[in-house]
Amino acid sequence: MLLALERDTKTLPLENPPLTYAKLNDTHQKMRQKQLEILRAKTPEQRMQLAIAQSVYLINLSRTELEQKMSKVEAKIQWVRVNYGKQLAEQYRQALITKEQQA
Repeated sequence: MLLALERDTKTLPLENPPLTYAKLNDTHQKMRQKQLEILRAKTPEQRMQLAIAQSVYLINLSRTELEQKMSKVEAKIQWVRVNYGKQLAEQYRQALITKEQQA
């Protein structure tokens, strides 16, 4: 299936220079409208549960990919590094070491 690349002309509220971003979209417009209709019919609680479930799924998927390349603990640290930065990853590593020493 080919992905259609749409240019969004909106700019992010940043100072110089303004950034433009592109959205990848391979969903037919009628299906996208139906998805929005279904989503809008949900309660805020249902939408939040859906967002959390999708986030958990994607986090687990990305961690699984890393775990195929390194130990489970190193994969967790690497995941934090990729998503939150080196400083937080090192703090997480130290927390894991401290927890292990206390056990």
